[in-house]
Amino acid sequence: MPLDVLARAVARAPEGERHKKLHGCAWRAGDLIHTHQASAHEIFDALGKAAREAGLKDPPEEIARIIRCGLERAVGGAA
Repeated sequence: MPLDVLARAVARAPEGERHKKLHGCAWRAGDLIHTHQASAHEIFDALGKAAREAGLKDPPEEIARIIRCGLERAVGGAA
């Protein structure tokens, strides 16, 4: 799934589902790393921006931790 589609899904996530959607989209974005369609930096940037658009009030470090957790699950190692 393209990164812009994943970012839109995060940005449109309803309250109460935002963390779960962010983590799930980060996990799915791991495929983009495997297929060389996006770098981890691009994913962190796009999904982090989308999370803030969605209204997540978490500190940037917490948003990054959620994204990192999803990517690590997808790629099986450190992101």
